[in-house]
Amino acid sequence: TIFTMATRAPGAAPALLFLTENDIRGVGFSMKDVIDVVEEVFRQHGNGAVEMAHRAGIYPLPESFTQALVAHVPAVSAAGAKIVSVFPPNRGTEVPVTTALLVLTGTDTGAPLAVMDATWITEMRTGAVTAVAAMHLASPDAREVAIIGAGIQGRGNLTALATAFPDLEVVRVHDISPEAAGGFVDKMQKTVPVKLRGVRSAQEAVEGADIVVTATAVFKERNALVKRDWVKPGALLTPLEVDTALDASLVYEPDLLVVDDIEQTLAFQKMGCFAEGKPTIHGELGEIVAGKKRGRKDEAEIIVSMNVGLSIEDIAVGQYIYQRANEQKVGQRLAVS
Repeated sequence: TIFTMATRAPGAAPALLFLTENDIRGVGFSMKDVIDVVEEVFRQHGNGAVEMAHRAGIYPLPESFTQALVAHVPAVSAAGAKIVSVFPPNRGTEVPVTTALLVLTGTDTGAPLAVMDATWITEMRTGAVTAVAAMHLASPDAREVAIIGAGIQGRGNLTALATAFPDLEVVRVHDISPEAAGGFVDKMQKTVPVKLRGVRSAQEAVEGADIVVTATAVFKERNALVKRDWVKPGALLTPLEVDTALDASLVYEPDLLVVDDIEQTLAFQKMGCFAEGKPTIHGELGEIVAGKKRGRKDEAEIIVSMNVGLSIEDIAVGQYIYQRANEQKVGQRLAVS
């Protein structure tokens, strides 16, 4: 099983390893690997077997933020922190909208073990969470997907869904920029076996879709990119913007609302989310993965799975990448004293 860790000899001095994005891509950790790790991490979360600190954030620009996420996943002897920034004004520049850095620390000593770029990890684990949610909440006969937002997160979500659902037939992609949607289709069609179509409107993307992914930005006010009337019975919606990209009725009146972590999700109220009040939350994704709460009851339920991203995902994935990098002697050793 992938969920088995090698451990360092007791008392051995940690060596700080620095990994670039190219180093990380080169160790051969596939999307299937990431999905397996993330699913088990949610099972651990559902069983109360992880530690996570509250998000700490700063907000230098409107609708932009830098946050620190700290976690401990005992099942894989993983601990550390991620600093992630989401700055939509970077769109159209050479700087990605989402950037991140991950620091792993030893669970036995607390000493730093690795510093690594986490932009790729964030893309992959975010997509993997959507795939895990879909595996447990979407119709098993899901064949059509809508992706709104042709950026890095749209790419990660497409890769993950195509991995988890090999029988997908079509993915419709919409972006505010038709050129971005077209470029997304041209690039991603070379990497996934499912048919991709760029479409002119969100409505065209959403109507008939079994799984709807919105991968844009967290806005200060609701910017309803998905209307209730467009959503077919039985669809699963997985917004990456907390609640701001959905029609209010989809947030407050779905058949089932599932989140990755209740406390961390509702903390986004200070950024303008859930302006109409606290929604009725059925439970956390980990509780469903662990079998503690039900998932889909029937084929007609409209389910919203709202995942804000948890540090346990990054830390666990980072730990496996660290292990592989050590085995393959990838990366640069840094002096820390």
